[in-house]
Amino acid sequence: MNKQDLKQRWLNFYVLGISYAVFYFSRYNLSTAHPLLKQLIGLPYISYGAIVGTALLIYGLTVFLGGPLTDIIGGKKAILAGSAGALASNILFGSLYFLVDKNITPGSSAIFKFGFNLTNMISIMTFVWGLNYFFQSFGALAIVKINSAWYTKKERGTFSGRFGSVIQLGRMLVLLICPWILYSLPWCYVFFIPALFQAIMFFLIWQLVEEHPSRHSHPSIKEALKAILNAPKKEMILMCIFIALLTGMIRNGIEHQITVFFTKHFAVKATEIKSYLPYQIYAILTPFAMILSSLLSGPSSDKYFQSRRFPVMTGAFFLTFIGIFSLMFDMKNAFVSSALLVFIMFSIQGVNNILMGTLTADLGGEKVSGSVTGMFDGAQYIGGAFISYTIGIVLTRTENWFYWPVILLIPSSLALIGSTLLTKKENRVEYDLHT
Repeated sequence: MNKQDLKQRWLNFYVLGISYAVFYFSRYNLSTAHPLLKQLIGLPYISYGAIVGTALLIYGLTVFLGGPLTDIIGGKKAILAGSAGALASNILFGSLYFLVDKNITPGSSAIFKFGFNLTNMISIMTFVWGLNYFFQSFGALAIVKINSAWYTKKERGTFSGRFGSVIQLGRMLVLLICPWILYSLPWCYVFFIPALFQAIMFFLIWQLVEEHPSRHSHPSIKEALKAILNAPKKEMILMCIFIALLTGMIRNGIEHQITVFFTKHFAVKATEIKSYLPYQIYAILTPFAMILSSLLSGPSSDKYFQSRRFPVMTGAFFLTFIGIFSLMFDMKNAFVSSALLVFIMFSIQGVNNILMGTLTADLGGEKVSGSVTGMFDGAQYIGGAFISYTIGIVLTRTENWFYWPVILLIPSSLALIGSTLLTKKENRVEYDLHT
């Protein structure tokens, strides 16, 4: 790779990394806003679960279909579409603020303007947030598609670690900045400010990102699907889809419930969550823990396992299982719960980094990496949709947060078994190739 291409590769790295961080900022902001929305407009927990679950389901189904489309149109066009859609959706969601009567106090019944009621608001929220996730689904597809052309297999583990650390900036914005915005400004700004960031990143992607080091033609949809069906490791691809489904249950089952967990389980007022020390510990440490996990998981697979990914993934799943299992036995102490949740997010990020950052390119190659990413990411979000509906129903009926880690322990156990089997299979494949 010549000097100019190396310079462009680093430029792509930072622009795409920050752009996906902004996607996080524009995606998980609702989870921070929910406790206050519950107080101000009476948004029920089960309705929040349905809004998030529907959005995750739309995301999951879209990336399945969007993978081949991204391979055809190219990653740059796909991520520009995702950024523009996320911008518009967040503006629309924030604009719902103007349908609520401002002369209300937290805990009182909300009064809506222009004949709207809570049922109408929930329906609109579900539609708009589903639209947000529809467009955002093209973000991950596009980034993997672009980066697969710029990095070789031996580089991808190291690259994914660095890239995963950059996008954790978005998680930091959600956990630390969103509560400040929410309780310092009208709640609409927790959606308007991420939309502003999206506008900036749209311009930077349009101007600075190059999709390929050289001119490159995109395959037809027939060619893309044929390449997947004829892939030499298609059995491993299918097994990874199942692993991704379980990973999505764990990740989304935690990320979308964190703020609600601290406000509900420990009876913290929504307006006080930003200064609640156990939450602050989680909010500050989690992004750094996930950065560390990204920096360790990908590069270690390159350096210590000869670019084999599944041994690292199995180890990460084992730690995740231990963390969730431990959480079941000590949920009365907020500080212990916070520490265990940080540990779980550290562990599961190692899995996600390997799964989405390296395996998609390893198994799909440059030609159909977008399609494989769509399969893996789609499975993750379909799993997330299932777990969101499940947690919403169970916690509404029982009001007992002990069931939360119990539910999460099931996909964690299955994922550990599946990853162990894939490690053995990967070892056999490598042995066959060498002999």
